[in-house]
Amino acid sequence: MTALEGVRLSCRYRPAVNEKPEVTNLSLLVGADRVYAVDYGKWYGHKNNKGGRGRPYWGEKFTGSHQHFWSDDGGGYAEPLSDPADAQAAWNLLLRLGNFNANFPFVHPLSGIDTSQGVLGI
Repeated sequence: MTALEGVRLSCRYRPAVNEKPEVTNLSLLVGADRVYAVDYGKWYGHKNNKGGRGRPYWGEKFTGSHQHFWSDDGGGYAEPLSDPADAQAAWNLLLRLGNFNANFPFVHPLSGIDTSQGVLGI
């Protein structure tokens, strides 16, 4: 497998805090640009007012889980998704929608298990 310099997957998780439910951000980054992502969380509010002019959800606001796409005019464009059931389901959704292959198991961040970094196939 070949590693591409500057390409990485960022996975961030925040457990439920006070009144806010858990959130998971799964992002494919090229350099500092977020070119594809799945954001999982019922409280997320998103407005499409950056990249993506002319796409179906341009200029719209919505709440809840969504996927981000890169557009010719930059990043920030997203389309709503049905809420995944949990962080594992969000991970599986990223793999399926992003056409990635993961040859390692999902390990929930709160599991207490320390694992080595996995490598995704694209």
